Amino acid sequence: MDEFDPSSPINQKLDYLIRTVDGQQKMIKALHSAMVWSKVIQFFYWFLIIGVTIGSFYFLQPYLEKLLSVYGQVSDVGSDLGSIQDSLLPR
Repeated sequence: MDEFDPSSPINQKLDYLIRTVDGQQKMIKALHSAMVWSKVIQFFYWFLIIGVTIGSFYFLQPYLEKLLSVYGQVSDVGSDLGSIQDSLLPR
């Protein structure tokens, strides 16, 4: 019996194993590629979220400062009214 006989059961099993390993290797490469693309998309997703947040704060900052100054003025008026009320009402 020849060792390199392609019809021998051992060679048939080896061919089957080689085909199986090749298929698994292709599947693993596809999974790895999908994982890499997932990480790239996730990076750009968070980059976009953080960028929009910082950008919106940059453009809304003048309006927020104005809102805070108006709130401070209203708060001052409220405290002034409280002090006037305390001075007018007897205890």
